[in-house]
Amino acid sequence: MLKKTILFIGILIMLTTSVSQGETVTLTDTEQAFVKQHPKVRIGIDPHFIPFEFIDSDGSYKGIAADYIELIEARTGLDFVVMEDLTWSKAYEMAVERKLDVLPCVSITDTRQYYFDFSESYYQFERVVMMQNTTPQISGLEDLYGQTVAVQTNSSHHSFLLNYPKIKLDLHTTAEEALLAVSKGNAKYYVGNLATTSYLINELGINEIKYLTLESGDRNTLHFAVRQDWPELTHIINKALNSITEEERIQIYNKWIGVKEAKDYTALIRALAVIGSILTISAAVSIYWITKLKREIQKRKEIEASLKHAKHEAEMANEVKSTFLARMSHEIRTPLNAITGLSYLILNSELTHSQRAHMERIKFASETMLSIINDILDFSKIEAGKVDIENEPFELDEVVRNVINIVGHRVADKNLNFTLIKNPDIPNCFYGDKVRLGQILLNLMVNAIKFTEKGDVVLEMDLYGYERDQYQLEFKISDTGIGMSAEHLEKLFDPFTQEDASITRRFGGTGLGLSIVKNLVELMQGSIEVQSTPGEGTLFTVLIKLVLDVENERKAKAGFEYIKDIKTLILNKNMSSLSTMVEYLKSFSINPEFTSSEVQFTNIIRNNEKKFLKPYDLVIIFDDSTTQGCAEFFDQIKADVSMEQLPKVLFIYKYNKDSMAKTIHSNQYAMYEPYLPSMLYNAISNLFKNKLMASQTEQTDRIGQVQDQAYSGNILIVEDNETNVLIASELLKSLGFSTDSALNGKIAVQRFEDGAEYDLVLMDLHMPVMNGYDASKHIRKYSSVPIIAMTADAIEGVREKCATAGMNDFISKPFDPEKFMVKVKGYFADGTLDNKPPLVIQHEDKPDPQLFDKVLGLKLMGGNENLYNQVLLTFAEENANTLDKIKTALSNKDYTSAAGFFHKVKSSAGSIGSETIRILASTLQDLCKEEDTEGIQEGMDRFELALSQLLSQIHEETGR
Repeated sequence: MLKKTILFIGILIMLTTSVSQGETVTLTDTEQAFVKQHPKVRIGIDPHFIPFEFIDSDGSYKGIAADYIELIEARTGLDFVVMEDLTWSKAYEMAVERKLDVLPCVSITDTRQYYFDFSESYYQFERVVMMQNTTPQISGLEDLYGQTVAVQTNSSHHSFLLNYPKIKLDLHTTAEEALLAVSKGNAKYYVGNLATTSYLINELGINEIKYLTLESGDRNTLHFAVRQDWPELTHIINKALNSITEEERIQIYNKWIGVKEAKDYTALIRALAVIGSILTISAAVSIYWITKLKREIQKRKEIEASLKHAKHEAEMANEVKSTFLARMSHEIRTPLNAITGLSYLILNSELTHSQRAHMERIKFASETMLSIINDILDFSKIEAGKVDIENEPFELDEVVRNVINIVGHRVADKNLNFTLIKNPDIPNCFYGDKVRLGQILLNLMVNAIKFTEKGDVVLEMDLYGYERDQYQLEFKISDTGIGMSAEHLEKLFDPFTQEDASITRRFGGTGLGLSIVKNLVELMQGSIEVQSTPGEGTLFTVLIKLVLDVENERKAKAGFEYIKDIKTLILNKNMSSLSTMVEYLKSFSINPEFTSSEVQFTNIIRNNEKKFLKPYDLVIIFDDSTTQGCAEFFDQIKADVSMEQLPKVLFIYKYNKDSMAKTIHSNQYAMYEPYLPSMLYNAISNLFKNKLMASQTEQTDRIGQVQDQAYSGNILIVEDNETNVLIASELLKSLGFSTDSALNGKIAVQRFEDGAEYDLVLMDLHMPVMNGYDASKHIRKYSSVPIIAMTADAIEGVREKCATAGMNDFISKPFDPEKFMVKVKGYFADGTLDNKPPLVIQHEDKPDPQLFDKVLGLKLMGGNENLYNQVLLTFAEENANTLDKIKTALSNKDYTSAAGFFHKVKSSAGSIGSETIRILASTLQDLCKEEDTEGIQEGMDRFELALSQLLSQIHEETGR
């Protein structure tokens, strides 16, 4: 027995020491030079790829790959550094961008070979199907057709099973969760690799599980993936791998994969049965309950670990999602800026009426696309209650008109009847959020048009009620489309849902729009209801309260005085359309006459009956009420009418009629149907502008006005997108500025080094060679010239980073051309340069008086105040020494650790509703990743003060 013990101890010593020992490999001069030049190799890992690689509870990197790396380090002199706080998705992305050097534990795929060189394989694993012992044996993948199989999402097994669409997938965040689903009977089968599965079975104490090896024919081997511009590193790793002996490989395998021997109590049970000792039976009963208790404790530990892991995964997933959305937004915003800018430039050129109408639709569509992008980015904020509703003056008709311009062509393409009805008693000028209101109406209109193949779509606006300046407006959007079942109505406002798969195939869409609508309506203190019948159509009713803009409404109605009592005649055969026109005109104090007969209309205009003492001032002709087209019809009439009796003419066309502007002459105006009261007023004002008071501003829909002041100055545009350079340059030249351009930050800095002088710099943030942040810092060494940042970034902290870099202002792309010009003109008083101070981070001198939003925090905790107070205390306890840890890391220039601390604060601050701390921590985390010492120092002063006061406020709130 003693000899066996000594032998066993000797084996343990060998196992624990041999992994770190071994002879060094012989490297070539080139390879030695590489190791000297790159003493530290940055590696990205999957923190949950047990047992191949993972982060243990003590924060250390462990697993099969970790042991191989330890051997490689000992034999080559390389130092592999694990980049912390990264999910596998983020690590892979950074490796593709060469922000990391090696991925030590990956399989080879065609896509990955495009980005990486691969070492020789160091491990081969088997893919298996796990099931309970009581589950009937299967023979292969075909037996899984129609069955639900648990699998870890985004794993190689997930990708493998996607090739078998007949297998239903039950996706889990980790392999552990998927395996437990089978163990607990929640799933019938699980697919994973044998190594991970065996390890988890031993660790979790799972019994009564069997498996079948899958012969898939694919290469299930693990390799080191190395950045392609470092071929020397691949050679060095291969040499080290080849030097590892078979014994060493077996030791690593047994350490992580070896299955523990199962205990067999059969002989003991038989002996006890024979002996029949009461004492032994009692001991057995005790053992049973002790074992059961241990298992219960183990389960509780597993649940606790699972919850911690789930929380970590959720936080990391949310960060990955935010990064992806920000990047997606940036990529979409850049070309969208070109569309918006070029549309503006074209609208300021000479265009026909039809061309102008088309360009305005393009402009409106691009603006709506931008609002949709913003809504996607805001969706998570909507759910968390972080979306702010604006309260600014706006015109209701302008909001509705923009919606019509966007959806009108869809109506025309589907040949639907589009009716727009507005109660003339509804004012036009209100305070509120016109962007959100427009998004609500647009989503509902698009939804109605999408699901209507023939028939009618109606947008009706009515006055539900009012009290003083508070108006409750009712918007009804109805259609004669496919309708919805009662079951569908119950889940209508759930995100990402549609009635069935056929709906998605036929009509497209994500099912997100109506969920956003409901949230926005409720944020605006309104309500939304829906009624629907399958095969007959749907009606949405939205009630929203708005505050009247008394002053602007008074000014708008003042213009009615100058067009009232205009003698008007209408030709319209459609009684419903005619009724709307008459209502609108009467609201302007115009009492029109009308007819539905072309012959009668002709006789009246020619005054054949000699019954009219005074000719008409205005005639309105609806195109679909004439046989040959309204413009052609009137041309024939006017040949017999004297010039002094010739009235002004307003032609009304059906939406999207291409021939509308081809025959329009002086004293004539044309517009589309449907229209709003303000659109009709603008049309009449255009025709009778000489009748208006000279002091009244002419109301037109035309975009772009003649500049009333000439500006001078030389502006440098630093931008790598030449289309954006063209747009900005043309806009600035129209104001009188001269411009110069640089395609990256380094060129811009060189201009200042060479002594060039500029009055203003427009600085893009993301450019090759040198970005806008670094370029601004360098320019500040030579000049105090105002610098305005231009970026399509939608992520938080950008403004603060711009301030840190010494920039003066901030413009988001795509920018509104007129707002862009106003921003630039603001730096030139009376046309000449008027320097403004650089941007500063808000509240730089002192933190906000209240650094956490209790209302928001309670909402995140489901209204549970006790739970919220507990979370506050936990935050305070976790961060009691955080400042000391961060300062220590920064003093040691350990920016990786500092970034990790800021990341942790950022995540937990969001949970308690502290936006100020979360944004500061996020900004400092980014600055640490860039090792921006100046920015870190400036941000730390604010962060230290804010965090200290936050902890004090938490203690005051909780009384502890």
